[in-house]
Amino acid sequence: MFTNSIDMKHALSAFEQIFIVSMTDANGIITFVNDNFCEVSKYNPSELLGQPHKLLNSNFHPPAMFKQMWETIREGEHWQGDVKNRAKDGTEYWLDLKIVPFADQGGAIYQYLAIGSDITKRKQHESQLDQTVENLRDIENALDESSIVAITDEKGVITYVNTKFCEISKYNREELIGKTHRVINSRHHSKHFFKNMWDTIKQGKVWKGEVKNRAKDGSEYWMNTTIVPYLNEDGSPHHFISIRTDITDRVKAESELAKRTEQLATAHDEAIRANLVKSQFLANMSHELRTPLNAIIGYSEMLKEEADEIGETVFSDDLGKISSAGNHLLALINDILDISKIEAGKMELFVEPCSLQEIVQDVLTTIRPLVSAKGNHLTTNIDLTGFITVDSMKLRQILINLLSNANKFTDAGGDIAFTVYRETRGNQPGYTFLVEDTGIGMTVEHLGKLFEPFTQADASMTRKYGGTGLGLAISQRFSQLMGGIITVKSSLQKGTAFYCWIPDML
Repeated sequence: MFTNSIDMKHALSAFEQIFIVSMTDANGIITFVNDNFCEVSKYNPSELLGQPHKLLNSNFHPPAMFKQMWETIREGEHWQGDVKNRAKDGTEYWLDLKIVPFADQGGAIYQYLAIGSDITKRKQHESQLDQTVENLRDIENALDESSIVAITDEKGVITYVNTKFCEISKYNREELIGKTHRVINSRHHSKHFFKNMWDTIKQGKVWKGEVKNRAKDGSEYWMNTTIVPYLNEDGSPHHFISIRTDITDRVKAESELAKRTEQLATAHDEAIRANLVKSQFLANMSHELRTPLNAIIGYSEMLKEEADEIGETVFSDDLGKISSAGNHLLALINDILDISKIEAGKMELFVEPCSLQEIVQDVLTTIRPLVSAKGNHLTTNIDLTGFITVDSMKLRQILINLLSNANKFTDAGGDIAFTVYRETRGNQPGYTFLVEDTGIGMTVEHLGKLFEPFTQADASMTRKYGGTGLGLAISQRFSQLMGGIITVKSSLQKGTAFYCWIPDML
C-alpha cells in the first residue's frame, strides 16, 4: 500500500490526527498516547504513561465486559466495542474502541494498540432517542389504559385497534383490521355529519365530536371522539388516529334529565293553570257571595234598630249576633277575594301621595278598641310628618293585619309596641313599620310556613284563636306588590316582631 517510509510516516501522522490512539505493553501499562487521547481525557502524557487504563474507568461497565475483552486480545484476536471513560475533570465520554494485539515471531503478544473515535454526541443522541421512544411507549400505554384507540390509513381502513376498542365494540381484532368504521355505524347520524368530519380531517385539521356507534351484539354506545391526522410533508394526511372515551352513561343521564325537565315543565304549567282556575273560581264565588251577604247584614242592622226602638232586647241581641257573624264572614270573603286576585295577577295598585301620619292614626283608631277590649297595652313610637307615595288602602290593611295578629296572639295584659321609622334599603328611601308583641311566639318550623295562604303556624292555633291564615299571606303579597317586604323574628313563649318595610314609590 505504502511504497516508501515517507508515505508510511505521512499515513501514520494522518492516522494520529483523526483517531484517539494509545499503546500498552503486554500487562496493559500505557506506553504511548497521542494528542487526541490527552485532549479527550484531560490528562497530559506524563500522567498517563506508566499507568493502566483503569485510571480512566468510569465504573459504568460490568467487570465481565473487561474480562471478556482481555480474554479476546490475549488470544491474539482484536476486540471492538463502545467504552465509557471518565476524564480527569470528572466528565464522561464515549469511545468507539478497537484493540489490536501485536505478537513477536514466536507468537507471544508484547503490546496492544487501541484505536478509538469520540462518539459521545452520538451516544447522547441515542440516549435522547431512547428516552423519546420510552416516552412514546408510556403515552401509548396510557392511551391504551384510559382510552379507546384506533388507527386508520388515509382511506379510513382500520390498521390498529386497542383492547378497549374490541371490548366496547364486541368485535375481535381480526374482524376490525382491514375494515372501515362503517362496521360500527349506528345509522344515528346523517351523511352530512360524516361528510363534515371527513372534510375536516382531510384538510389536516383535528375533528372533535360525539358519535353514537353500534356494537356487534346490536347494543348502542356513545363516544366522545377526537380524530388527529398524521401529515405528509405536503400537508396531506397519511394516517388518522382516533381517541375515544365512553360517554354512554352521561348521554343517557342527560336524556333522562331532559325528559324529566320536560315532565316537570308540563306539570308546572298544569299547576299554574289549575291555580289560575282555582283563583278565578274563588274570585267569582266571593263576588257572588258578597251581594246576598251584604243584604243579610243590612237587613239585620235595620231590624236591630227597630227592635231597639220598640224595646225587644231579645230580638235585638240575636240580630246583633247575626250582623256580627255576617261582618266576620264578609271579612273572610274579602280576604279570599284579595288572595285570589293576587294569585290571578289581577290585583291593581292605586299609588298616590298620602299623609303617613293620617294613615297611622286611622290604623290606631281601628286597633286601640280591640287592644283595650282584650286588656292588652299598646305603646307607640311615631314622630313622622310629610307624605309617602304608596297605595294607602293596602298599607292600612297590612298594618291592621299585623297589629290585629299581635293582639290576637298576646294573652290579656300583654304588651304590644308599634314603631315607625325611616329606613333606606338599596338606595331606595322608605319606612319600616315594626310591630312587637309579648305573645306566644313561634318556633323556626312555624316561621317557615308563616306566609303560606290558608295556613297557620300551628293547627292548634286555628282551634284556639280562629282565622283562615290569609291575613299574613295577603300582607306579604301587598308589601311585595309595592316593592317592600315583611320579615319576622320570634321566640317561642317570648313574643314576635314583624318588620314591614315599604319604599316611597315616587
